[in-house]
Amino acid sequence: MKGFNKEKHIPAPKRGVKVAAKKKTEKVTNPLFERRPKQFGIGGALPPKKDLTRYIKWPKSIRLQRQKRILKQRLKVPPALNQFTKTLDKNLATQLFKLLMKYRPEDKAAKKDRLLKKAQAEADGKPSESKKPIVVKYGLNHVTYLIEQNKAQLVVIAHDVDPIELVVWLPALCRKMEVPYCIVKGKSRLGTVVHQKTAACLCLTTVKNEDKLEFSKILEAIKANFNDKYEEYRKKWGGGIMGSKSQAKTKAKERECIRNSRDVQLFACRWVPSPSPPKALIFLCHGYGMECSGFMRECGIRLASAGYAVFGMDYEGHGRSKGARCYIKKFSNIVNDCYDYYTSISAQEEYKEKGRFLYGESMGGAVALLLHKKDPSFWNGALLVAPMCKISEKAKPHPIVINLLTRVEEIIPKWKIVPTKDVIDAAFKDPVKREEIRNNKLIYQDKPRLKTALEMLRTSMNLEDSLHEITLPFIVLHGEADILTDPEISKALFEKSSSRDKTIKLYPGMWHGLTSGETDANVDLVFADIINWLDVRTADSASLTVTPVRDVTVNVQKVVEGASNDQGKPKRQYASLLCGLNGGGRRLVHRSSM
Repeated sequence: MKGFNKEKHIPAPKRGVKVAAKKKTEKVTNPLFERRPKQFGIGGALPPKKDLTRYIKWPKSIRLQRQKRILKQRLKVPPALNQFTKTLDKNLATQLFKLLMKYRPEDKAAKKDRLLKKAQAEADGKPSESKKPIVVKYGLNHVTYLIEQNKAQLVVIAHDVDPIELVVWLPALCRKMEVPYCIVKGKSRLGTVVHQKTAACLCLTTVKNEDKLEFSKILEAIKANFNDKYEEYRKKWGGGIMGSKSQAKTKAKERECIRNSRDVQLFACRWVPSPSPPKALIFLCHGYGMECSGFMRECGIRLASAGYAVFGMDYEGHGRSKGARCYIKKFSNIVNDCYDYYTSISAQEEYKEKGRFLYGESMGGAVALLLHKKDPSFWNGALLVAPMCKISEKAKPHPIVINLLTRVEEIIPKWKIVPTKDVIDAAFKDPVKREEIRNNKLIYQDKPRLKTALEMLRTSMNLEDSLHEITLPFIVLHGEADILTDPEISKALFEKSSSRDKTIKLYPGMWHGLTSGETDANVDLVFADIINWLDVRTADSASLTVTPVRDVTVNVQKVVEGASNDQGKPKRQYASLLCGLNGGGRRLVHRSSM
């Protein structure tokens, strides 16, 4: 049939004839991504990736570069060099460089073209239209000359000039000649403006009329950040940032535990300047419900940075110390614990000849004054921040209420029945710091216990009747907007005390937490007054009369936190608990005569 295709059958191979084998096509693989059989070890898991960089011997230049960077962090940097770490912020720097790029100097081709046009115009007797453009000036000698001739309107300095001695004097010259200056990141970034690889400094002498408004705004911001803060930067040291291991060791040295006469473990901490010996000793007395290691850490660091050895302890039931939370059975127990520990510190050989100052905040002010009354000649002065040394007439409870509470205090001493407002909201002004304090779990934030409230009331009333017995030098600092402790209390202390050397500082608009709850600027102001008062009284160490401390033999016991320490505890022994010590719970006993 037409159109019908018969199937063609392939004939079978004849017997004895070999059929040609098919050629195997080799699969082309990429040698960079070669597939290899996975041979796992025991467990059948892939081995972890190893960081081999630590096994590589880097070139000497790289090693020196890294060592230099670490040294700059570890070593103390003098203010003249540290000012180059204070650079212009990113947004303002972007605006500045955007303006500088409009005034880039001509390249060789543009300059040649301009000069040729000028020469051609002069040859033809026509006026030349190509004037010399307004450009950024560069070169250290050129910029210095413009500053000295009062022609510079803005000087831009790179922060990474090497050696830094080339420009270290330039900020002082700009300030003397009243020329706005700023320090920016990257000498290479300055170099791109003037067609160079790097540039140490740039200078603008003038700008076009259309850019004057923007230029004036930039100048105003730069003056506020650099020229106006020159005195602040001139005194501020940098560096001193230790590694993580050194910081852990330092924190361990800052913390220890002691045992009082009632065999209760109390937490103590210290901040000691290194390596120079301290100017004097400062002993912290914290307020009601507060603690030293966290809440007063900023205070300890600031005073230690100023050259003072600072020691503090958490009262029984406060912070990290043992005991019922914020339960004050006798106020004299707090005073005696502080006296025993602080006198033992003063008896140590390296501190025997050092002046001793008390630092008390709020209720700690009352503790400091009672420590003075306990041993009037032992202390060289006191710093009292919003002290609780007298009950305001507005806050004093009615005598009938006091009488009723006194009758039941021995029956229900630990009951939290005293109604109070939220102290944290009333004491700390800055909302961010207020929230940080509220999140501190070591700070007591519940209602006061009955016995505690009555002990504080009795202590304040006793102090109120004996303010005339205060004879040591003191400074009292108080915020005029304080609603927890009335500023009139500090005025009464200042007027009634018998001290010949007394100072009072009242801060308008500030609240109760002068050193921890105000804005950074206000806190800096308060600490400046505190450190200045201390520096004046410790400037001449010979003028400080230091009462000799009798040698006391104290059993010192280093233990691991959480280790059992209930057997063989003699009275008035001091145990040093170094946090982070790996000893497996062993006690290392060291007896020494201090």
